[in-house]
Amino acid sequence: MKTSPEASTHLIGFWKGGANQLWSSYAAVIVGIDEIHRFFVEVEASSWAGKGCPELEVERVEFLSS
Repeated sequence: MKTSPEASTHLIGFWKGGANQLWSSYAAVIVGIDEIHRFFVEVEASSWAGKGCPELEVERVEFLSS
């Protein structure tokens, strides 16, 4: 994994999950980007309070303005 200028940029990721396939979102911080531009993120603990942190397949992301 390469580090990148985007490292530590906040984003919101969206995915579909659960039996009803509803859209959900989470807050995360980009920690790196690889050669084929896959983002590696760390989910912010506050966005998962008491829920654990499941493996997620991200459908899309939205970058938050700083």
